[in-house]
Formats: sequence, structure tokens, C-alpha cells
Amino acid sequence: MSLDVRVETPIKNKQISCPKPADQLTSHRTLAIYGNQDTFTSADKLRKWSEDLSQAQQSTFQSAEIDHAGHFWSERGVEAQAGEVLRNWLRSIS
Repeated sequence: MSLDVRVETPIKNKQISCPKPADQLTSHRTLAIYGNQDTFTSADKLRKWSEDLSQAQQSTFQSAEIDHAGHFWSERGVEAQAGEVLRNWLRSIS
């Protein structure tokens, strides 16, 4: 999940501004793939997070939800589904 903070790093008396993680995810082509059976983060939270990022102004963020995939992607067939989603996304941005 993205934190909504601005981080600055001092370098020789100068501050270098670091964009918010959410801004980085929406301004660069990004694909988030998540499972709807993750026991650590609920699918509802991941859906909302993905929806918020994809609806941001000029967002290039995309997401895909994989049915039956848990946190560790050990369920039968889910890794192949994620691979297919990733291949299709890579084709679409090429």
C-alpha cells in the first residue's frame, strides 16, 4: 500500500524532494496483480486501493485481481493466470 507522505533527503545542505508513492504509481506505467484470497490484506482493501490509483488524474496505473490466489500464490493455477495477465499487459504497453 502507498503511504501518503512526502519524504525529503538532505544532501550537502539541499533537500531532494521524493514524490509520494501513490504519485509514482500513477505517473509511471504500473500493473498491480493481487489475489482475492490473500489472508494478509483483504481483497476489498486491495480493490479500493487499485480503484483509487487508477482513477487519479492522468493515471497510468492498472490492476488485475486473480481468483483464488492467496498471499503466497501457491494455489493451483494462479501463477499461470498471473503470468497471462502480465503478458497481456506487457503486449498492451509495447
